[in-house]
Amino acid sequence: MDPRRQDGVDPRRGDGVDPRPGIDPVDPVVVPVEIEDIDELTAPELEDLLQPAGRGPEVLIVDLSRVQFMSSTGIRILVMAWRRAQLMGGDLVITGCSDLVARVLRICGVDKLITCYPSVTDARRALTVSAS
Repeated sequence: MDPRRQDGVDPRRGDGVDPRPGIDPVDPVVVPVEIEDIDELTAPELEDLLQPAGRGPEVLIVDLSRVQFMSSTGIRILVMAWRRAQLMGGDLVITGCSDLVARVLRICGVDKLITCYPSVTDARRALTVSAS
């Protein structure tokens, strides 16, 4: 149940109004990706993980700290999930990229679309600060 009142004030955040209506940056959804190599065979698993929960706009923190390799199929799925989140009024951020995965995302320009953070803690902190 969404505790927000009709006037848009979220009582859990004190007297502030969420600057992006419908998004609760205090409680983003963390999606831990346990797949080490994301390729054509394992990509459907990633796609299933990133399906929207159907609760409306949400912020997804996708934890890639266990991922060692990501093919173009995995990148496509991340971008599609990010676009879907944006269209629904939410967001998707990435955390914990290995050097190789971060390099691939940089080469493809995905780092210019999707915000990357070193850790889930850093992402939570940044999302909370940006919502204040």
